Amino acid sequence: MTNFNIIRPLTDTEKTDIISVDSVEFLSAFLKELAKVQSKYQSKYLPYDLYNARMDFEEYSIAKASSIASSLNVNEENYKLDFDFEKYGELSRFTFLEQKDAKTIKLKDGIMQEVNIGVRYRFICKPRGNKISLFVPINKVESFEKWLKKNFTDKKENPVVESSDIKDDKE
Repeated sequence: MTNFNIIRPLTDTEKTDIISVDSVEFLSAFLKELAKVQSKYQSKYLPYDLYNARMDFEEYSIAKASSIASSLNVNEENYKLDFDFEKYGELSRFTFLEQKDAKTIKLKDGIMQEVNIGVRYRFICKPRGNKISLFVPINKVESFEKWLKKNFTDKKENPVVESSDIKDDKE
Protein backbone atom coordinates (compact mmCIF):
# COMPACT_ATOMS: atom_id res chain seq x y z
CA MET A 1 0.00 0.00 0.00
CA THR A 2 1.28 3.46 -0.88
CA ASN A 3 1.14 6.42 1.52
CA PHE A 4 -0.33 9.66 0.22
CA ASN A 5 -0.20 13.18 1.59
CA ILE A 6 -3.48 14.89 0.71
CA ILE A 7 -3.45 18.69 0.86
CA ARG A 8 -7.20 19.28 0.31
CA PRO A 9 -10.02 18.77 2.83
CA LEU A 10 -11.15 15.14 2.96
CA THR A 11 -14.59 14.05 1.83
CA ASP A 12 -16.80 12.11 4.24
CA THR A 13 -16.04 8.79 2.55
CA GLU A 14 -12.29 9.47 2.65
CA LYS A 15 -12.44 10.34 6.34
CA THR A 16 -13.62 6.83 7.19
CA ASP A 17 -10.54 5.19 5.63
CA ILE A 18 -7.79 7.76 6.14
CA ILE A 19 -6.19 9.33 9.19
CA SER A 20 -5.86 13.06 8.50
CA VAL A 21 -2.48 14.76 8.84
CA ASP A 22 -4.17 18.13 9.18
CA SER A 23 -1.61 20.49 10.69
CA VAL A 24 -4.40 22.87 11.71
CA GLU A 25 -5.97 20.17 13.90
CA PHE A 26 -2.56 19.34 15.36
CA LEU A 27 -1.90 23.01 16.16
CA SER A 28 -5.40 23.40 17.57
CA ALA A 29 -4.89 20.46 19.93
CA PHE A 30 -1.57 21.94 21.03
CA LEU A 31 -3.05 25.41 21.64
CA LYS A 32 -5.93 23.98 23.69
CA GLU A 33 -3.57 22.05 25.92
CA LEU A 34 -1.17 24.99 26.17
CA ALA A 35 -4.02 27.28 27.24
CA LYS A 36 -4.99 24.82 30.00
CA VAL A 37 -1.45 24.57 31.32
CA GLN A 38 -0.83 28.33 31.13
CA SER A 39 -4.12 28.99 32.92
CA LYS A 40 -3.06 26.61 35.71
CA TYR A 41 0.18 28.53 36.19
CA GLN A 42 -1.50 31.94 35.99
CA SER A 43 -4.10 30.99 38.61
CA LYS A 44 -1.24 30.15 40.98
CA TYR A 45 0.69 33.34 40.03
CA LEU A 46 3.67 31.39 38.72
CA PRO A 47 5.78 32.27 35.66
CA TYR A 48 5.25 30.20 32.52
CA ASP A 49 7.45 30.34 29.42
CA LEU A 50 4.75 30.49 26.74
CA TYR A 51 7.01 31.91 24.03
CA ASN A 52 9.54 29.08 24.20
CA ALA A 53 6.76 26.49 24.34
CA ARG A 54 5.39 27.84 21.05
CA MET A 55 8.86 27.98 19.45
CA ASP A 56 9.75 24.46 20.56
CA PHE A 57 6.38 23.17 19.37
CA GLU A 58 7.14 24.44 15.87
CA GLU A 59 10.34 22.36 15.85
CA TYR A 60 8.47 19.41 17.39
CA SER A 61 5.65 19.56 14.82
CA ILE A 62 8.11 19.63 11.89
CA ALA A 63 9.87 16.56 13.29
CA LYS A 64 6.51 14.85 13.98
CA ALA A 65 5.22 15.54 10.45
CA SER A 66 8.45 14.19 8.99
CA SER A 67 8.15 11.09 11.14
CA ILE A 68 4.55 10.52 10.07
CA ALA A 69 5.34 11.12 6.40
CA SER A 70 8.17 8.59 6.42
CA SER A 71 6.35 5.96 8.48
CA LEU A 72 5.01 2.91 6.67
CA ASN A 73 2.64 1.89 9.43
CA VAL A 74 0.62 5.04 10.16
CA ASN A 75 -1.97 4.74 12.91
CA GLU A 76 -3.56 6.94 15.56
CA GLU A 77 -0.60 6.44 17.91
CA ASN A 78 1.55 8.48 15.50
CA TYR A 79 -0.75 11.48 16.02
CA LYS A 80 -0.74 11.58 19.81
CA LEU A 81 0.55 14.86 21.22
CA ASP A 82 3.44 13.84 23.48
CA PHE A 83 4.80 17.32 24.12
CA ASP A 84 6.17 18.16 27.60
CA PHE A 85 4.24 21.28 28.64
CA GLU A 86 5.32 21.24 32.30
CA LYS A 87 9.02 21.90 31.63
CA TYR A 88 8.17 25.47 30.57
CA GLY A 89 7.02 26.23 34.10
CA GLU A 90 10.18 25.00 35.85
CA LEU A 91 11.72 27.74 37.96
CA SER A 92 15.21 26.93 36.72
CA ARG A 93 14.18 28.49 33.36
CA PHE A 94 13.72 31.95 34.91
CA THR A 95 15.80 34.73 36.36
CA PHE A 96 14.00 37.38 38.41
CA LEU A 97 14.62 40.90 37.09
CA GLU A 98 12.49 43.45 38.90
CA GLN A 99 9.18 44.34 40.38
CA LYS A 100 7.10 47.43 39.95
CA ASP A 101 3.86 48.62 41.49
CA ALA A 102 0.86 48.38 39.18
CA LYS A 103 -1.33 51.45 39.54
CA THR A 104 -4.53 52.70 38.05
CA ILE A 105 -6.64 55.82 38.42
CA LYS A 106 -9.89 55.32 40.30
CA LEU A 107 -12.57 57.51 41.75
CA LYS A 108 -11.97 57.42 45.50
CA ASP A 109 -13.92 59.65 47.90
CA GLY A 110 -15.11 61.74 44.96
CA ILE A 111 -11.54 62.42 43.74
CA MET A 112 -9.66 60.74 40.93
CA GLN A 113 -6.64 59.16 42.63
CA GLU A 114 -3.86 56.83 41.63
CA VAL A 115 -4.41 53.53 43.43
CA ASN A 116 -2.01 50.62 43.78
CA ILE A 117 -3.82 47.50 42.48
CA GLY A 118 -0.93 45.03 42.66
CA VAL A 119 2.65 44.40 41.65
CA ARG A 120 4.08 43.43 38.29
CA TYR A 121 7.06 41.06 38.48
CA ARG A 122 9.41 40.69 35.52
CA PHE A 123 11.41 37.59 34.72
CA ILE A 124 13.78 36.69 31.91
CA CYS A 125 13.66 33.21 30.41
CA LYS A 126 17.12 31.70 30.12
CA PRO A 127 16.78 29.57 26.95
CA ARG A 128 16.02 32.39 24.48
CA GLY A 129 16.22 35.52 26.61
CA ASN A 130 12.59 36.56 26.29
CA LYS A 131 11.07 38.52 29.16
CA ILE A 132 7.76 37.85 30.81
CA SER A 133 5.70 39.91 33.19
CA LEU A 134 3.56 38.46 35.94
CA PHE A 135 0.80 40.52 37.58
CA VAL A 136 -0.04 39.73 41.20
CA PRO A 137 -3.05 41.49 42.78
CA ILE A 138 -2.48 43.50 45.94
CA ASN A 139 -4.15 40.91 48.20
CA LYS A 140 -1.74 38.16 47.03
CA VAL A 141 1.50 40.19 47.06
CA GLU A 142 2.61 39.23 50.57
CA SER A 143 2.43 35.48 49.95
CA PHE A 144 4.03 35.91 46.51
CA GLU A 145 6.91 37.88 48.05
CA LYS A 146 7.58 34.99 50.45
CA TRP A 147 7.53 32.53 47.54
CA LEU A 148 9.81 34.80 45.50
CA LYS A 149 12.41 35.16 48.27
CA LYS A 150 12.33 31.41 48.88
CA ASN A 151 12.84 30.49 45.21
CA PHE A 152 15.00 33.35 43.89
CA THR A 153 17.51 34.04 46.64
CA ASP A 154 20.81 33.93 44.73
CA LYS A 155 21.73 37.61 44.71
CA LYS A 156 24.08 37.35 41.71
CA GLU A 157 21.86 35.40 39.33
CA ASN A 158 18.39 36.09 40.73
CA PRO A 159 18.42 39.37 42.64
CA VAL A 160 15.36 40.05 44.76
CA VAL A 161 14.70 43.76 44.43
CA GLU A 162 12.81 45.51 47.19
CA SER A 163 10.00 47.78 46.04
CA SER A 164 11.67 50.74 47.78
CA ASP A 165 14.75 50.26 45.53
CA ILE A 166 12.78 50.68 42.30
CA LYS A 167 12.31 54.20 41.04
CA ASP A 168 9.09 55.16 39.37
CA ASP A 169 9.27 56.17 35.70
CA LYS A 170 7.64 59.51 36.53
CA GLU A 171 10.43 60.60 38.88
